[in-house]
Amino acid sequence: MIIPISYWRNQGALPFSASTVSNLRAWYKADVGITLNVTTVSQWNDQSGGGNHLIGTSTAQPLYVASSLNGLPTILFDGINDSLRMASPITGFTNVTYFIVIKRNSSALGVSIGGDANNYHYGNDSTTLYSGFNSKAGTTTTSTWYVRSGTGTGSVATWYSDGVLLTSHSQFGQFNAFQSVGDWNGTYFTSGNIAEVLIYDKVLNSTERGVVDVYLRAKWATY
Repeated sequence: MIIPISYWRNQGALPFSASTVSNLRAWYKADVGITLNVTTVSQWNDQSGGGNHLIGTSTAQPLYVASSLNGLPTILFDGINDSLRMASPITGFTNVTYFIVIKRNSSALGVSIGGDANNYHYGNDSTTLYSGFNSKAGTTTTSTWYVRSGTGTGSVATWYSDGVLLTSHSQFGQFNAFQSVGDWNGTYFTSGNIAEVLIYDKVLNSTERGVVDVYLRAKWATY
């Protein structure tokens, strides 16, 4: 028997693990797997089982904020130099789907997840959504929590916000490597809080995307 997503939405809970939706390559959640350097995050452990842990340099570690959203902690990036990165990127992507629970604190361009210097990234400013090196109009209100998600195939990129399609456009190149949360290539940094990140190496279908959306919505109570 398949239990409809609407049931779990009404219950406010959803059983979810690394194997709930296949092809999960990286998973970071602020309530698990955090190593603290007093008040800042020195390591954010991957919950996908892939061992793709993110490390913060001693002078650019984001801040751990307890009881920040729905009674759970989040991680605050300063938009100046804070970043959590792997020494080497995860490679081998052909397609990608990502989810980010995020609150932007600045209208400036900030990259939420990034590849290495030769690969693509996803981010936004107050009026524009970015996918790789292409862009599409789409607004983001600062100081508001969103479950932002998107897909990339190398030819088409799509964006969703709180489970609703925002827009899509032709994409130049592929997101075929993932290396960081909070910046891209040490150039564009996110100013804001991030609560959870999931990255899949396929384009999720609508049912799969709905399962992840409802899990995040029930956990973080963002919408």
